[in-house]
Amino acid sequence: MTARILVVDDEPGQRRSLGIALRLEGFEVTEAASGLAALRELGAAEVDLVITDLKMLDMSGLQVLEQVKTQSPDTEVIVMTAYGTIEAAVEAMKLGAFDFVTKPFQVEEILHRTRNALERGRLRREVSALRAEATRTRAITNIVGVSQATQELLKMLPRVAQVDSGVLVTGESGTGKELVARAIHDLSRRAAGPFVAVSCAAIPTELLEGELFGHVRGAFSGAHHARKGLLEEASGGTLLLDEVGEAPMSIQAKLLRVLEEREVRRVGDNHSIHVDIRVLAATNRDLASAIEGKAFREDLYYRLNVIRVHLQPLRARSDDVPVLARHFLARHAERLGRTLQGFAPEALEALTLYRFPGNARELSNVVEQAVALSTGPLIELDDLPDVIRAEAEGPDVAALGARRPLDSLERDLIVSQLRARNGNLRAVADDLRISRTTLWRRIKQYRIDV
Repeated sequence: MTARILVVDDEPGQRRSLGIALRLEGFEVTEAASGLAALRELGAAEVDLVITDLKMLDMSGLQVLEQVKTQSPDTEVIVMTAYGTIEAAVEAMKLGAFDFVTKPFQVEEILHRTRNALERGRLRREVSALRAEATRTRAITNIVGVSQATQELLKMLPRVAQVDSGVLVTGESGTGKELVARAIHDLSRRAAGPFVAVSCAAIPTELLEGELFGHVRGAFSGAHHARKGLLEEASGGTLLLDEVGEAPMSIQAKLLRVLEEREVRRVGDNHSIHVDIRVLAATNRDLASAIEGKAFREDLYYRLNVIRVHLQPLRARSDDVPVLARHFLARHAERLGRTLQGFAPEALEALTLYRFPGNARELSNVVEQAVALSTGPLIELDDLPDVIRAEAEGPDVAALGARRPLDSLERDLIVSQLRARNGNLRAVADDLRISRTTLWRRIKQYRIDV
């Protein structure tokens, strides 16, 4: 693809001569007679390199450089001047110029520097593209599961990410609402910008306004310096309002103004500051009920709930439990410096049977504890908390439709069935109408040699 170069110089002869030399080398060249004209060209089409004169009547080359780096950070800039000084060269480099050239110059010299600038720009774009791809890959691979609900979520997220509309992520505590919000950010055009998450429940009401909006110097006792709020920090990126249902009504009114005007007013300031943000919100509360109870603003709800993403609890997608458990095992084992091969079958079955009221967060904690306490190459049933082992056993006892036999009779029955089935645990469990988890616990309890 032919590189596009913008030449900016208010001297027509110099501008045209340089343009001709660059075109003869095969570059696509656009000329601008002033800094303002150059900015219009930059707004109309993408440019790979800007070569600008330093001293011009309407706007200096350094001002053009600043605007270029603001609008398109990956575009390289070469500054040229007949009044070369060390101070000007240093300032240009500080502002991000690739090179500083003193007039008059040889054509070969400027062509050589042009090629170098374009090569660096190409490499920077490749690196940016690779980073963006890595971010997109991480965004998806961090959401683990094979259930239909998870697969539908994975298909939906890229579409949600491509628009700047408000998104309300709902679901029980521990279902991964912040993980989903971060994935939306990473898959969006804002991925290179900041992702700022603030919990409306974790910050005291009297401090929340200052955290979100910042303050000016002298706004209150102890405000010795001006401070940016999180809304300003998120400009150019995404802000997640976690547990938004806990935000006090006074803050809700100010948040609504930010969403409508895209402006922030610091505490104690009379002037507003423009912010370019996408606002996502997450909650485990029923906001419709909160609206009826006058605890949440209806107008703010509709601003946030343009797109709704609801996360199913883990008990409704038990197919995800084995996959998530292995995912957490790999993560915690690496962090804790442990080498583990996986889960024993009865341990994995017990995890799958458990309802996990704390959802994926609880599963992660359970696996972390098992990794820390396990002594063998596998996570065994005994490495899991008592509540998980008890729940795994409970339904099986009920399935028997009777009280447990006496220990001796139960042991003899299991031994007899193991012999009849040549040690096939699955077949024995089916014969006895119990789960393999319960069968394995009985084998260990009665010290039966399988």
